Amino acid sequence: MRLRSPKRRHSTGRLLFSRGAAAVELALIALPMVIILLAVFEFAFMLSRYHGISKRVHEATRYLSAPVIGGSWSTDIEPRVKSMVLYGRWGGDSTSGLGLAESMIQVCRWPDAVGSPCAPSTSNESVHGVRTVSVTVSGYTYNPIFPGLNYFSIDFPVISATMPRLQ
Repeated sequence: MRLRSPKRRHSTGRLLFSRGAAAVELALIALPMVIILLAVFEFAFMLSRYHGISKRVHEATRYLSAPVIGGSWSTDIEPRVKSMVLYGRWGGDSTSGLGLAESMIQVCRWPDAVGSPCAPSTSNESVHGVRTVSVTVSGYTYNPIFPGLNYFSIDFPVISATMPRLQ
């Protein structure tokens, strides 16, 4: 003798009450999964933006550390270095692509900049007369790419690179 299940079955053999279970499970899981996926994309984009700015700062510092042949600091070299950080190349158009402004970039060469904000706080920072150059980006705020997340703005720390100046 065969025992019957107390649950009612459809003529096809499936349980009557299990037809919408998969749709309900999908509805309960889909929203958190989409939110987690968007958060991962946002975090990856933020890290990519930070890496892009950091790479531009390091490249500009590397360029600045090379010996300069001709040209003056204020009219040729400093604007070219700022352009490298803003646009990723010397020339550049009117948009930086990373949301940087020229006022966020500070270009220093030491010891030529004595008395300026670029000068070190103590004399111990210049060991044996080593001349240094540095490029610093400060005050950059990352704004999320997804419109609903604008209240998650992140202020990046100061991004700086310093190298010995070759002369």
